[in-house]
Amino acid sequence: MSCCGRGRQALTAANSRPGQSGVMTPVPFFTGYGQASASTVIFEYVGESGLAITGQGTGLRYRFPAKGSRANVDIKDRASFLIVPGLREVGR
Repeated sequence: MSCCGRGRQALTAANSRPGQSGVMTPVPFFTGYGQASASTVIFEYVGESGLAITGQGTGLRYRFPAKGSRANVDIKDRASFLIVPGLREVGR
């Protein structure tokens, strides 16, 4: 006999929004932009639609909702962002 189903149900219930049974609450995206610090770099999205990306160095999730969107990106994620089409580094 297995109890895995009950654990999964409890986890789903704990992470769901009130009134929306079984719907997981999304992890918030980092969309902050401002003057970069010594530990961040600024990236701009130049693609045609929005983009969501997870930094390989930190595991942080970043969202660029539209063309021209900018975000301060942790320096540990810089290398993985440099190879993404539609993203360009615009400052430190």
